[in-house]
Amino acid sequence: MGWENVASPYVVISPTSGLIFVYSGTPSASTLKIVIAAVGGTVYGVTYPAGITVFGTTSTVNPGLSLPINSADEALNAFINSYIQGSGNGEYFGAQYAGPQMTGHTQWVDVALFSATKDGTSDAEGDLIYFDSTGVEHIMAAWSGTGIHTIGASDAQNPAGGQYGAEPWHALTGPAGWSGTLRYKLMAQSNFACLDGHLTFTAFGAKGNQAFPNALPAGYRPTGSINVPVAAINATALAAPSPSLTIQSNGVLEIYHGDTGTTGFDFTAIYATN
Repeated sequence: MGWENVASPYVVISPTSGLIFVYSGTPSASTLKIVIAAVGGTVYGVTYPAGITVFGTTSTVNPGLSLPINSADEALNAFINSYIQGSGNGEYFGAQYAGPQMTGHTQWVDVALFSATKDGTSDAEGDLIYFDSTGVEHIMAAWSGTGIHTIGASDAQNPAGGQYGAEPWHALTGPAGWSGTLRYKLMAQSNFACLDGHLTFTAFGAKGNQAFPNALPAGYRPTGSINVPVAAINATALAAPSPSLTIQSNGVLEIYHGDTGTTGFDFTAIYATN
């Protein structure tokens, strides 16, 4: 059996060659939309590889390949598309994978990939995009030859929060009678953590040390003991050595050399974790 049309002139099959062509109009290079081929080849001057090929459009709206779930709760199905944008030397190619939308919660996410422009004035790049429920686009991150660039806040993953849980601040209890903020979290940069403290208390009667009742948990401890400078509030008798916070590799915290009259300490430490 040779070539034959099925149902319309827009679906052309060659069983002996293992080929299926789908066109959007009279068969031509510009109307070719889908090729299913056992081996690669050329038709109307268009080269196609083995496998399934879906040809894109010049629009970012019309999908090249739809991925419907066929659920009544699906407001818009996911799709994959490739396209051309710009003109002349500013022309470039794009491809996108758009995620699905849930009825009543129509925000969605999108991965967009772009070639360099024809004249090379813009390099290839990729974007991670969030569309809010009003359809407004928010580029959350982009990457290219210069690196990965995030827009807005960037958080580490919460070890206890599951696959999509952003790392929050965790409270840590200070010494008895002390008040204020003492907290810690993982940083977006891998293997780094932050300890942040803004604490007040009854004034030190003499220069001395103060241990903390609770240690940092595993995963938030430094690779080795570190000393962190602290800002002392209302110290009335400064004497060497200056006050500091020690964070030990086992997570134990202690203030050393608090000056007489001190009623508070402020500190922020970012350090490598073990």
